Amino acid sequence: MTPALFGRDHPAGVLRSEIARATDSHGGLVLVTGEAGIGKSTLVTDAAHEARRRGALVVGGSCWDSDNTPGYWPWVQILRGLRRSATAAEWAAAQEASDGRLAVLLGDPVRVAMGGTDGPGPSTLPGAAPGAAGAPGSDGAHGGEPGTEAGTSPPGGGPPEGAEAFGLFDAVTTALVTVSQSRPLVVVLDDLHSSDPASLRLLEFAAQHAWFERLLLIGTYRDVEVDAPGHPLQQLILPLVSRAATTLTLTGLGRDEVGALMTVTTGREPSPQLIDEVHRRTGGNPFFVEQTARLWHSGSPVSTIPPGVREAVRQRLALLPEPVVSLLTSAALLGREFRRQVLAVVHGSPAPHVDRLLEPAVVARVVVPRPSGQYAFAHDLLRETLYASLDEAEARERHAAAVRSLDAHGGLGDAVRPGALARHAHLAGSALDRDRRIDLLLAAARDASGRLADEEAVGHYRRALAVASGEPGESGESGESGQSGEPGGPGASAGPEGPGRPGERRESPGGTSGGVPACGPGTAGAPGAADGTGTADTEGRGPDLRRAVLIGLDLSGQLRHAGETAEAQRLLDRSVALARELDEPELLARVAITLHRDGSLGSRDVPTMGLLAEAHHRITGKEGQESLSDDRLAQELAIHIMALARDGSDDEALAFSLWARHDSVWGLGSAMERLGLTDEMTVVGRRTQHQDMELHATSMRWVALLELGDPAFIDQFRAFVRLAELTELPRFALGVAVDTSLIAALQGRFAEASTALEDDALDPESNDHVAFGFMGHHLSWALHLLQGHFAEAEEVLGLLPGAGYPYPGLLEAVTAVEQGDATPALRLIAEQSDRAAPYPRAFMPLWLRLLAQTAAITGDPRLITRAEDELTPYTGQWIVSLYGCDIGGPVDLWLGMLAAARDDRDAAVAALTEAAASSDRLGARPWAVRARLCLARSLLARAGAAGGGVAGGGVAGGGVAGAEGAGAGPGAGAVRAGGAGDSAGDAGQARRLLAEVAREAGELAMTHVEAEVTALRTAPPSTADPTPTATTAAATDASTTPRSDASDPAVSGPAAPWAQDPGAAPGRGAEGPSAGAPAGSSAGASVGAPAGTRTVPSAEFRRNGPVWQLRWDGVTVHVPDAKGLRDLHSLLGLPGTDVPAVQLLAPEGGDLVVAAGQLGGDPVLDEEAKRRYKEHLARLDAEIDRAAARDDARGVEKYDRERQALLDQLRSAAGLGGRTRRLGDQTERARKTVTARIRDTLRKLDTLHPALAAHLKASVTTGTTCAYRPEHSPDWRL
Repeated sequence: MTPALFGRDHPAGVLRSEIARATDSHGGLVLVTGEAGIGKSTLVTDAAHEARRRGALVVGGSCWDSDNTPGYWPWVQILRGLRRSATAAEWAAAQEASDGRLAVLLGDPVRVAMGGTDGPGPSTLPGAAPGAAGAPGSDGAHGGEPGTEAGTSPPGGGPPEGAEAFGLFDAVTTALVTVSQSRPLVVVLDDLHSSDPASLRLLEFAAQHAWFERLLLIGTYRDVEVDAPGHPLQQLILPLVSRAATTLTLTGLGRDEVGALMTVTTGREPSPQLIDEVHRRTGGNPFFVEQTARLWHSGSPVSTIPPGVREAVRQRLALLPEPVVSLLTSAALLGREFRRQVLAVVHGSPAPHVDRLLEPAVVARVVVPRPSGQYAFAHDLLRETLYASLDEAEARERHAAAVRSLDAHGGLGDAVRPGALARHAHLAGSALDRDRRIDLLLAAARDASGRLADEEAVGHYRRALAVASGEPGESGESGESGQSGEPGGPGASAGPEGPGRPGERRESPGGTSGGVPACGPGTAGAPGAADGTGTADTEGRGPDLRRAVLIGLDLSGQLRHAGETAEAQRLLDRSVALARELDEPELLARVAITLHRDGSLGSRDVPTMGLLAEAHHRITGKEGQESLSDDRLAQELAIHIMALARDGSDDEALAFSLWARHDSVWGLGSAMERLGLTDEMTVVGRRTQHQDMELHATSMRWVALLELGDPAFIDQFRAFVRLAELTELPRFALGVAVDTSLIAALQGRFAEASTALEDDALDPESNDHVAFGFMGHHLSWALHLLQGHFAEAEEVLGLLPGAGYPYPGLLEAVTAVEQGDATPALRLIAEQSDRAAPYPRAFMPLWLRLLAQTAAITGDPRLITRAEDELTPYTGQWIVSLYGCDIGGPVDLWLGMLAAARDDRDAAVAALTEAAASSDRLGARPWAVRARLCLARSLLARAGAAGGGVAGGGVAGGGVAGAEGAGAGPGAGAVRAGGAGDSAGDAGQARRLLAEVAREAGELAMTHVEAEVTALRTAPPSTADPTPTATTAAATDASTTPRSDASDPAVSGPAAPWAQDPGAAPGRGAEGPSAGAPAGSSAGASVGAPAGTRTVPSAEFRRNGPVWQLRWDGVTVHVPDAKGLRDLHSLLGLPGTDVPAVQLLAPEGGDLVVAAGQLGGDPVLDEEAKRRYKEHLARLDAEIDRAAARDDARGVEKYDRERQALLDQLRSAAGLGGRTRRLGDQTERARKTVTARIRDTLRKLDTLHPALAAHLKASVTTGTTCAYRPEHSPDWRL
């Protein structure tokens, strides 16, 4: 097979099989069909080469459609070729077998004169159809075979008539069979659609009488012509089809084959977009592809129709009846695809009549039916050739008539896609009313925007702006746009093209490719703009410059979403200039609000503040605008525009003002007003059929309800989903994906939230929509943060700058403070200290969350007061940012943490209780877990401050098991009534809360929360009163008994900053109350200070997540976690107390190891300790067996970890060969290890914080016991 046979593997294989059978056994008839240029002759030529390779003799003839062509012309060529190619013996045998009757076809005058035939003299038979073989577009008029003698003079003899024809048929067939007995013979007849009838009858005769010989007959013809009604040869070719052994119908090449053929033709590889366009335009016809590729290679646009191709298409259309061609010309106005109902309206014919006219066009494969009920041209060249038959004036008028006809049919017009109507409006030019043209172009722009087709939307907006501005050259009067279909539809180009002849590309509106149409006064390209004049339309009206300003605002917004910020800004500047020139206050106000809403797009030459103030003064007549903020000015302007719109019944202006008011008041405390606005937006959207507004309002309504803490938000969300699914608009399908992710994350369905975020439209790499691009990153960041996946959240932060995120520093600070590092947040707060509103309104709730969280973990009184002032008015609501794309929890959660930070434990408990209840009402499980963990800490802090024996050991001891066994469930989160003195009640409630939090966190896979619960349960015990009470006795008893619910010490750690109680009782660090604190005092109070007194901390030594925050003498540093820091932390919590090094070495070893460390030279483990260890191990083994029996994998893992920790401790207490290790050995090892850890840490602090290192070196002693004895004890915050 030759390299040019792209996409013909199957038909070529069939032909090779037929040739193989003919050479080995017998032949038959094979027909190859297809339209002109489809590659029939190329395929047959390849088969001829294969036949010769196998030793066959190949001869051929081509039909020639001309009035002067003699009858039997293809057979004349075949016999001449046979005479020339056969051996002398073969030819002599053939003549003898045919009794010399071949002379009548060969034109041998000697044989005729000698009476070789009794037939009449020379005669010819008329051709079947007009045309000339070999004309441009023919796929092999000359047959392409050796032996073809096109152009030779007609033979001397003519065919006989009537019964004599049988003798001639028999003579020719006998001659062929005679030669085939010597060697296989392949006979090719090309272009049978141009044959004379007698030649077809002879072919049928030969096929019927020689099928059993080694004779293969191959014929080619254009089925699209023969199948057309009325073709003169149709009844002669159909019997051949039924007699043929095989019929091969060739169709267009596939896309990949088109690309390969273009590469071979031009020697260079085309782009994927170019391949798509050529495939769409040519339908994969190889001849059309080659001709188009050559023109493209020579520098011509790919949309240019080569002359040979145009002629071939015209010949094909000429075979159709004139009424059918007229109908198809109307269809060409509609685009590549069309509906028959629409065509009937545009053509002005009844639908049944249109159906009858379409039938022959379908048979001829000029149009093809689609499964959807639509019809489509087989390829664009057919449509463009039909369209080109119209002159410019007729084309304009017919496009205008199409719009009017569709308008008159109401519902039918609604069924036509907006892009198709806009195309008619554009190409109608001045033949259609200007306002109607603008309306249709704007409707198409909104439709394209809803489909996220930004480039197409921009193209429609540009055209609408040009029409409104009265720009010359934008009348659509240059004919067809070159689009092959509706914008955005099948075959549409990337964006609407400028007017031009078929396939011709023009510059974009405004005279520059991709430029912004001029619309401002004195702007080049808009003559008369400055004085309100311009190019008048057919009604004699000038340009509508007011509407041009509004369209310019829409276009600038679309450009901004597409990332074209510079062009959007230039357009806004021109809109400002023109609005001022027109002296319309309401128009200037709309421009000012748009600039304010776009934020960073405000021009330096036209400051937003100045423009808002100017518009406010012009529309209200009031002075003193300088004293009002941007937000206040925008809000008041929106109200005034709203009032003017209602007075004038201007729905378009009312829609804008409602939207503007909604966005301008966004933020905490505005949810109730926004609910009312969304209700009215929904009504206006339905009244004006503004689907975007209705859907947007429906979506914003669930956001407002959630912000109010109203559980009805979920029903509103479902209503939005139903409405969005009905529209089938990609933009709102994306909105559903975003909203689904938000609510799934809110309710703890993290896997579902993650799946929803996998929508391709949220990927900046696959989406040109800038806002959606960076919003995808924000949503991913928020989801990771909520789950406690801090490493993944930080990875997303690295992507923000490249995605165009406006405030990456804000998210970086929130991420850091979530992990306990307040440094970035403090730096950001300091940078924004002189600004009342450091961020746009959409980001302000997120900023307030950061402010509150930073204040809570730093304990800065000024920050606490500032945050509480900001948040207190909104108690009961939720923090929602970015128009619902960021949900930051209930306001009461942050107020509770702030109250805890200032030591108001009652207020903290009340606020956190409400935060948990609000989260429950909304089904927000992650936030409920978070609120309850903070609540448990505050309850423990309140119980400790009241003098109750609230110990880490008490929380982790049998009390928790008892709470769980008593059925602690969702109701366990309710806090019982009790003041600060109800310590036992607070401690019990804390235990129940921790059990509930642990269970919920486990189900949600919030491992960071589980770690915090473990840290609280395993924190060292602390007592506030040395006199045993019922509570302290129970705690003490629990601490001396091996606990079955102890957690793996390896996962124990400090509380996360958001779970800490920054205002906990002095002496309680990140790991809970310090063990062994002196009765009636705290580690943070000065030694000897009266019990219960508390001063403001002057120093800090706290662990926040993976880092320690150390403050001394006004200097704060952050240091990575180290064991030496933990040792120092324990000593600082017990000032003046000797702490055994053994206890510092292994605080997680429990009371057994601590007791062993106080036994002098006794064995580390005496017989009693060994017995207790053995009993504990037996209990753990039983618990593991029970958990395994009930398939409790988590329980098995938990008890197994505890068992392993216990075994590790036993090994450390044993010597070589399992002998009991003496205490002295353990004590010495602990002394060396702890001393080395503390010294190493102090050495590092010398560099990081010299003053703190000097203080600790002077105050800390190490040895078998270690102590912290400062000369003047500071008030440590631990």
